[in-house]
Amino acid sequence: MKKILLPILLFIMFIPNVVFAKSIKIGDYVFLVPDLDTYTVPSDITGFEPTAQLNNTIQPNELKLWRVININNDGTFDLVSEYISSRTVIFSGTIGYANLIGGLQLIASKYANEEFTVNTRMMGYDGQTLTIDDTSRFDGSISTLDSLVATGSPIEGNGFENSNGVLGDTLYLKDIQLVGNVYKNNPEIYGDSGLISYKVSNNTPYRYWLASRVNDFDRNEFVFGGRNIYNTGILTYTHLRDYSPNDSSNRWYDNNFTNSVRPIITIKSNIKVIDGLGSKDDPFIISSLKNSNITIVNDDNIGSIKKIKMNDTAEEASIVLFSVLPKKEYKLESINIIDEKGNRIEYKKTDKENEYEFIMPDTDVTITPIYKKIESINVPDTLKNPNTGTGISMIIITTLLLVSSITYIIFKRKKNYIMK
Repeated sequence: MKKILLPILLFIMFIPNVVFAKSIKIGDYVFLVPDLDTYTVPSDITGFEPTAQLNNTIQPNELKLWRVININNDGTFDLVSEYISSRTVIFSGTIGYANLIGGLQLIASKYANEEFTVNTRMMGYDGQTLTIDDTSRFDGSISTLDSLVATGSPIEGNGFENSNGVLGDTLYLKDIQLVGNVYKNNPEIYGDSGLISYKVSNNTPYRYWLASRVNDFDRNEFVFGGRNIYNTGILTYTHLRDYSPNDSSNRWYDNNFTNSVRPIITIKSNIKVIDGLGSKDDPFIISSLKNSNITIVNDDNIGSIKKIKMNDTAEEASIVLFSVLPKKEYKLESINIIDEKGNRIEYKKTDKENEYEFIMPDTDVTITPIYKKIESINVPDTLKNPNTGTGISMIIITTLLLVSSITYIIFKRKKNYIMK
């Protein structure tokens, strides 16, 4: 019997959000370390020239504790950092206002973990204009701002953006609602809004940036600034570029402002929990689901594997579906599915004929169908073919024997009757 080693090409049905032992839900804590040690934000983005003490350098991998604030439709998870950065980032003036959103998004990207994250954002980002190319409305190119309409600082309602970000936005609303809903049940620590956060270095509350611009009229000044959450958990904003119509000597001026950052990361759906309780003191430790090879060992002369769809690998915890088709002289006795450690993998029959499934482990597997020949009764060839001369003779002899037997029985009965 010749055995052929073939890669199995199977139909894989993936189960979103599959985790082993525990399920991740909103409010759970996850331990995850960003890949990057340090990052210095370029001055051409922030508008601030760094000094020895204020160098706009952050340490992404200091933020290791994250909390689930949302589960997306595709099974991915949004996690906000429990703490804010120990070091602050300064934005300043025209350049800082124009690049505020893009700069904060750039900073957020430095908190990625290549194995787990599929997206990053700074808290408050929801599609705002990253960079304002036309800065004439706030760089001093025009002498009057009579046409400006201030957006103010609303904290509720539908998010929107004015003049492509020039006049600010309220798109930050989505994130402060997601974060607030998770944390506001503990107001003693996180405030009534649920937005208070603490520096990771010394556990003290501090203000942090939101990825949102604001244009307002405050104290007889037109303000172009950036939103932030204050250390008391209230929503406020900074002044980056101001216009004072009452100051005839210097109507435009720049401001520097510094805040910590609080990133949000999106992690992939195909993960498993390997340790932890999901609490702040004992967060989940996660691991990626592995892709492993599937191979079959099969004798094509007596049976076949139906390749429903072409795949030669499967993801851990996915359902692998296949069918076994014995030839008519054989039947399927069993299926051996063995992982690379020698463990037998359980399988079950589906409601379709000859179809089977199993859950893919975290190792390569080999599938070997075991066939058994169907036993049959041996019939002489002469009886199988009565058209041959020998076949006809056998029929005649069989008929004569049968007639003789019947005649003998009748004679015997008659003789017995006469004797009586």
